[in-house]
Amino acid sequence: MITLVNLCLIVNCTCLILSNCEALPNKILKTFNHIRTKSSPSEQKESVIQLIKRLVPAHASKFIISINKNYVDSEFADYFEIVSTTNGNIKVTGSTGVAAAAGFYHYLKYWCFAHISWSGNHLNIPINLPLVHSPVKKVFYERFRYYQNVCTVSYSMVFWNWTRWEQEIDWMAMNGINFPLAFTGQESVWQIVYKNFGLTQEELDEHFSGPAFLA
Repeated sequence: MITLVNLCLIVNCTCLILSNCEALPNKILKTFNHIRTKSSPSEQKESVIQLIKRLVPAHASKFIISINKNYVDSEFADYFEIVSTTNGNIKVTGSTGVAAAAGFYHYLKYWCFAHISWSGNHLNIPINLPLVHSPVKKVFYERFRYYQNVCTVSYSMVFWNWTRWEQEIDWMAMNGINFPLAFTGQESVWQIVYKNFGLTQEELDEHFSGPAFLA
């Protein structure tokens, strides 16, 4: 007999398998090849510029952001490159906005010794930005860089406002995350699946709890 508890276990186990992309055969992963960003290079560039303005407004004009997908040796790889310009600015080129944001944070960490975290930020950026004399390039060969877990989403994120979410999205971009866990609309999908198995809306209403317990 299929019960609601058994169905929940089936659905949750399926989600766990899909979230562990490295364990999936290449044949299955290829079904995700159609996934592309829907944002134009100019939109991605502007998003990174706004991120920088939020984080280091006094230095924002000293960072030059460029999006160039073609400068990488794999169709699905991401990269960033950092170098100083002749007038002392820092140019960050990335294959995507996320990659460029990661390049920006890479510079902050290793040239300005900055740190950004949930607990607090260390952003004592010098007035004159340290120079990057030779181009520094990093390639992300992992197409999907996954982040988060069900407990944090349920116990913390569900209570966030937009200001806190914006900080988290900025942090994810600066750490190269492009595949965060998202439970948006999850209960709606569950209801459709469970009703197809013959469960009633009344039974579902008795089972589903508050947003802090989606995990």
